[in-house]
Amino acid sequence: MEDLGPVVVKTLVNVLEVLSPLFVALAGMAVVKFNAYVKSKTQSQLLQNVFWKVSDLARTIVVSAEATTVKELRAKAADGKLSKEDGKAVLDAVVADIKSHLSLSEILAMGGEEKATKLLVHAVEAENASNTRFLPGKPVA
Repeated sequence: MEDLGPVVVKTLVNVLEVLSPLFVALAGMAVVKFNAYVKSKTQSQLLQNVFWKVSDLARTIVVSAEATTVKELRAKAADGKLSKEDGKAVLDAVVADIKSHLSLSEILAMGGEEKATKLLVHAVEAENASNTRFLPGKPVA
């Protein structure tokens, strides 16, 4: 029985030599997964904050455009309605105004310049539709 001690110790050492790289690899994978989780949560929170900011900006800027630019354009129009071109010009101006209030990281969080522009157009159109203000190409009573 005394001879089993060194054999057990040697076996345990061999097992640890084989399994320790596996444990290190698993620990590394856990760190990578945790890092990815934290990054996705941070990205998700940033996106949520950007969407709230865009929504607030769209509401404020659409109301402001309605009170100033759209009123002036309607007053100049013979029928008191916006033309497609005027509506498009107002939409572009509102989107540009919203963009000017966003940081580069916020624009990148929305997927870059092109995707951000599309999202902003949709945000303005949604705000516009919810308050029946102006829509490019659609006359407003």
